[in-house]
Amino acid sequence: MRFGHPWIFSGALASAPQTENATLADILSSRGELLGQGFYTPHARLAVRMLAQPGEPIFSTETIHRRLAAAIERRRQLFTGKNNSARLVFAESDFLPGLIVDQFDGILSVQLNGAFAEHYRADILASLNALLKPKEIFDTSDNDARNREGLKGVSRIHNADETIIMSGGIRYAARIGAGQKTGFYLDQRTNRAIVAEHAAGCRALDAFCYSGGFSLACAKAGATAVTAIDSSADALQLFARNLELNAADLPQREKINTVQADVFEELRKMKAAGEKFNLIILDPPKLAPSRSKTVAAEKAYKDLNLQALHLAAPGALLATFSCSGAMTFDKLRQVLHYAAHDAGKQLQILQPLVQAEDHPVLLAFPESEYLRGYLCRVYI
Repeated sequence: MRFGHPWIFSGALASAPQTENATLADILSSRGELLGQGFYTPHARLAVRMLAQPGEPIFSTETIHRRLAAAIERRRQLFTGKNNSARLVFAESDFLPGLIVDQFDGILSVQLNGAFAEHYRADILASLNALLKPKEIFDTSDNDARNREGLKGVSRIHNADETIIMSGGIRYAARIGAGQKTGFYLDQRTNRAIVAEHAAGCRALDAFCYSGGFSLACAKAGATAVTAIDSSADALQLFARNLELNAADLPQREKINTVQADVFEELRKMKAAGEKFNLIILDPPKLAPSRSKTVAAEKAYKDLNLQALHLAAPGALLATFSCSGAMTFDKLRQVLHYAAHDAGKQLQILQPLVQAEDHPVLLAFPESEYLRGYLCRVYI
């Protein structure tokens, strides 16, 4: 914590404030030295989220306003003719614990995922309204995160309204409050562009395609054919709508084939059928929800990459990702090495792939780094 990590777990507290209510508190060392101010949550394993270091101004609602304004200003350059959506606040990385704010055109999707954010809910929303004057604010809080801090779950509003957003020059339909997470996966924006740079003339496979982000980017960049797989009918329906929205930029949209299937099973079927691809994207959901599940997840990631490598044409590119916090770059690289060995192939790493810059990684808070990937070339 002395090096800036913002969390203190209950087991590290010699004594706790005598209160049943979550509250702002001075945090002292075992020697009585002031370590700063934090937000204390009784009965939670994550007991304290630090808010101010010694020498910083006393934390107040004005601090919240200033930090929100600063976080928004840091993202201003991301809003261009090609992008009208971005993550404005990334929790601890922007010094506002448990708070996520995504802007989708003129709509905000807000997650109050901890006791601190919930305690200051009214102040946070008032500041966002004053700073941005949004058309609407949806509460899309993660109830699993809230439950860990003893907070009541939030019932999402069933929002049937469609918001058309622009990300990387591609149009997407989003139903903020009704879709997954905050409404759209903004963290892959730069990676879609990186992968699409290699798509011209390729036969591409997009596994776990969701609403088609990588598929659309590759098709727009000149892929000769795209096969997109997802197990969710709702996701593929959203993908179909996104195809409509980008029809003018996709004159050969009939070359995009969507498949509703379990990805692991479908990859095996494709291997049996002798399918080959020049560009393969693997963007699975979180396979390691906690560190206790890491070993099982490593096996799943290895199997996924192994099956994909069986489908790689000579010299193909593989863009493979993990959004599991427990799957470090080193572990993912090891998984890829084992998968390549079992597939009888060699992999050459071209570059690591990380979350977009509106999801910054705070060096003192490694937990803020969660999206990891590699762009690889496959050699037979």
